[in-house]
Amino acid sequence: MRWLRAFGSGELLGDSFMRVAFLDDSGLGKLEHDPFVVIAGVVVNMDSQLKAIEHRLSEIKTAFFAVQSDDVVLHGTDILWGNRTFDKNIYSEDKRLGLLNDTIAIIAEFNLPVVMGVVDRRLRRIGNEKERIAYALKLASARCALAIEAYMRNQGSETCMLVYEDTPCYRKAIRDQHKVLNSEASSALSATYFPFQRIVHNPIFWNKSECALLQVADSAAFTFTRTFRKLGSGLDAKVMKPFMVLVNNLVSPQEEMLGDMFPDIKIQRVEWRKA
Repeated sequence: MRWLRAFGSGELLGDSFMRVAFLDDSGLGKLEHDPFVVIAGVVVNMDSQLKAIEHRLSEIKTAFFAVQSDDVVLHGTDILWGNRTFDKNIYSEDKRLGLLNDTIAIIAEFNLPVVMGVVDRRLRRIGNEKERIAYALKLASARCALAIEAYMRNQGSETCMLVYEDTPCYRKAIRDQHKVLNSEASSALSATYFPFQRIVHNPIFWNKSECALLQVADSAAFTFTRTFRKLGSGLDAKVMKPFMVLVNNLVSPQEEMLGDMFPDIKIQRVEWRKA
């Protein structure tokens, strides 16, 4: 039996290697500026990758600030626009973009599976803005969960927990969606996909300041959002494409659109396996 420390607090229990998917959202601003809601993240082997990734993030921050800066939280919006710690009057745009791209490059460096769910908010006009965002986050989180479950079913007996960036006003929406995915109603609807067998426990919600891996997820989600809006601005989304996990027959139009970008690079496509 294998015990893993849960980010310095509780303990994770598993009878095999434990993986954790770290997920963050992007695109929650005003509709005219953020038509696409994205949840994206990476799947990490806690046994062999956690400490090494945290160390690499520390190196990236130290190189940017020229001093040890582990406590600095990498947030895509602040980095791109030069806000707060990433003051545009001190750090050039090229240097800030380099910081984002170095963070995204961790995905390739550690061969991290990338999952992503995207929803076009313009397709649903019912309810107020907050309700429409909550609905989009439910769909995006479901798409990520399906991709993670499919990927994990191809990894033997390994299991996976989900850790989301804690956005308090939408925490309930994501938690409720996961309850639906594991409900008897979902199992009756499709025994092929439900109930989940490899995703274990309820989702956990953490702040990026408490969990460095969520900062990698933030960079991924932010870059995908900018890519869908065709506002790449020097962000290198193609680095993530070979590591993306898409489930055959469960691909949204936006995800298919991403598949058409950089046509020389293949995406990981996985099939459902019987659990």
